[in-house]
Amino acid sequence: MKILIQYLLLYLLLLSACSSCHAAENRERSASEQRYADTVSTEHNGSRHMGPDGPRDAWNWDYGTHTTPLLTAALSTTGDVLELGCGDFSTPMLDTVLSRMPGRQLFTAEGDATWLKQFQNLESPWHTMKNVPAFQMNGGSARKPLPKWMKRKWGLVFIDHAPADRRRRDIKRLRKLAQVFVVHDTSEFVEHIYKLEKTLSSFKYRYTYPRYLRTTTIVSDHVDVSKWFASSTTKDDRVSSTHSEL
Repeated sequence: MKILIQYLLLYLLLLSACSSCHAAENRERSASEQRYADTVSTEHNGSRHMGPDGPRDAWNWDYGTHTTPLLTAALSTTGDVLELGCGDFSTPMLDTVLSRMPGRQLFTAEGDATWLKQFQNLESPWHTMKNVPAFQMNGGSARKPLPKWMKRKWGLVFIDHAPADRRRRDIKRLRKLAQVFVVHDTSEFVEHIYKLEKTLSSFKYRYTYPRYLRTTTIVSDHVDVSKWFASSTTKDDRVSSTHSEL
């Protein structure tokens, strides 16, 4: 596990370097984006997880901003993992993490069959790939129920799929089955697209990772997920065990 964590830290470092090199320097924030940045800066004032100038724009603006909270959740939970929506950041990382955690399974569900093929080589005894037509960007439906194979217990569910209306509905559908959700695209300025706030605010525990403007939120009815993120640099408040809450 020590080698795995070192590898993943290097992976995050490379992603951060890539983000810095390709930051959208010429892109100006909209008024709604800046208001949200100000809100996050106020709510997380003094947090070591936020940059010195508040939440920043990442490379390509939104891709990969979920990486740190998702990795933290994967290392801090037990049980099988459900990834709704595959991608270059989440899918290879979760595959690597779960490959070194015996007894855990990863299930990746994606609506775009062509896109899913880009990751098909990762399928393995611990990683199952599923094409779910209801998750298509165009032609998918928020009203279609989840496939039967999804209706089981999950240690962690990652929400990053299409269509947008499905995200909050599928959180509700899986709520009684999942210990923890990691939800991408929770920024206030995209609320009109995903309409997640009412659902997320109903959970007992909630933490929004503040480093990037395109925020990711972790929610749970069972685990105080905020404890996974050491709150200050003035005292050692690290958790002693990654699985102490489960």
